[in-house]
Amino acid sequence: MRKRALKWASLTLLGPLAWAGVSTPADAADESGLAVSTSTASMASLVEVGQSVANARREARSASFSTLAAASPEDCLVVDGDEALTVARFAGENRYETAVCVSFWSWPDHDDPDGSEFAAQAVVLARGDLFPDALAGGPLAVYADGPLLLTPPNALHSSVAAEIDRVLAPGGLVYLLGGTGALSTNVEQQLQSAGYQTQRVAGSNRYLTSIAIAEELPMTSNFFFATGQNFPDALAAGNAAAALTIGATYDDDPDTLPFAVLLTADSQMPAAIANFAWDRGTSIGMWALLTAGGQANAAALAEFGDDNLPPENRFVGADRFATAAMIAESIYTDISGELIGDGVGLATGTNFPDGLAASAYLSWFGEPLLLTGTSLSTPTTAFLTGHAGEGSFIEAFGGTGAISQSVLDAAESAFRP
Repeated sequence: MRKRALKWASLTLLGPLAWAGVSTPADAADESGLAVSTSTASMASLVEVGQSVANARREARSASFSTLAAASPEDCLVVDGDEALTVARFAGENRYETAVCVSFWSWPDHDDPDGSEFAAQAVVLARGDLFPDALAGGPLAVYADGPLLLTPPNALHSSVAAEIDRVLAPGGLVYLLGGTGALSTNVEQQLQSAGYQTQRVAGSNRYLTSIAIAEELPMTSNFFFATGQNFPDALAAGNAAAALTIGATYDDDPDTLPFAVLLTADSQMPAAIANFAWDRGTSIGMWALLTAGGQANAAALAEFGDDNLPPENRFVGADRFATAAMIAESIYTDISGELIGDGVGLATGTNFPDGLAASAYLSWFGEPLLLTGTSLSTPTTAFLTGHAGEGSFIEAFGGTGAISQSVLDAAESAFRP
């Protein structure tokens, strides 16, 4: 049973932090003279733009759905539930095929006339065995208008090669995140031999790579900080930064800026990251800084101070699950406190690949990425219970080894009207 081919839900965010992506005249300035963006202007127009784009994309994808399903990895998507709540699980045979599964149910064939308006314009590719280079890739994937896929570092995974061939027209651009140690020259040559352009986005370490990714976005001084020494906080931050970037991309106001994810060395702020943020803030004259997790928050506070990081910009939960829930509650709910999108995403908080694939996908629909462990985490349960009946989808990423059926059943029970 498939009740939905693809849901292009709201592309914009109206929660308490929606203002952070709108660079309009500010109410406050720090000691350095940089304004801290606090305006809610332009949010109404963002909703309007997002809803019209969402409706058009949904209709286009639905029109091509039956044709695509005939020759596809459609079995990787298992859909259950009922009219009140649909429960979907994206699960390939491994991490690479799970990311392919997410991409397949998100993007039309590049030569499908029914989906041509919304065909992928690029692909973002990262190594799937280690997390650092991929953590900041979500905003780039949504800005470049394409999926985030994973591959082993030394050779292009066959299912990934097939998916790139499906979604990306010949001559299209594939971004390679990280240096040749992350994605080898062999991977690059395989793509080039298949007729694609490649662009490597890399620094000499994970921190400089996050800067390199930020530099691929339109010039911005809006940053979400997360530690680069571990992955959970950056998964939730990347999901939110990608959603804010979509709002900025579709807004008519050129002063609406995207969000980039910058990495800290746990509680230490790398000098290159600090210099990049200060330089961008000084150039633009204002900024919005957010933090995910205690380590990145400590690093950012030590570098930028309280004036640049008001309490509502700091997401520091008791653990990774609570931090993700805090981000979801603040960024993915509207002024009345209700969910903006029509559902939530769920990934394991004990490994990274499935959450990476989920983060960009969910952001298109204004949906948060929640994390869980071997049992449904308490903060995630509380979020789902608090918003029960406000959404019609739960989407889980990964097989039963990542999210057990009992965890998914508990999430469904908590989120039901």
